[in-house]
Amino acid sequence: MSVITVANATGTPAALTIGVAKDVSVSQGWEHAEAYGFASIRRVGVAKYNEKVTVKLGFIKFAPKLAEWFPFWIADGTAGSGTGLDNNLVTLFTVTELIVPMTTSGTVKLGRSVTGVYFPKFEIKAAEGQFVKVDLEGFGVTVVDSNPA
Repeated sequence: MSVITVANATGTPAALTIGVAKDVSVSQGWEHAEAYGFASIRRVGVAKYNEKVTVKLGFIKFAPKLAEWFPFWIADGTAGSGTGLDNNLVTLFTVTELIVPMTTSGTVKLGRSVTGVYFPKFEIKAAEGQFVKVDLEGFGVTVVDSNPA
């Protein structure tokens, strides 16, 4: 079982735990430059650069409230009104995933946190009956993995 928490970098709105996560992934990738010698066909060195951290969240929600639900802060970087403002403010989020086994103890086995995440678009689907289905893809800055006790 995964527990996903999303928080605005400024603390407003407060952290939101996503109750029904359907698809979640965090991937780190880099561009690489390879170097070859003068008289050899074999690579002699490689370096990585331009890290890209991609965060994908898929979840469903029942009766979302504008001021409390974090996706509405994507369009309006200041108040979460759901109205896209004519400004260039980008709301940054921290996305934390905790992997918890399906047992009564609920001890967290793996944690992954991504900071500085922005989402370039916000799409709502009415694909789950009376629930709202949201698929978000964003890009973050840092990834920290941990084994919380």
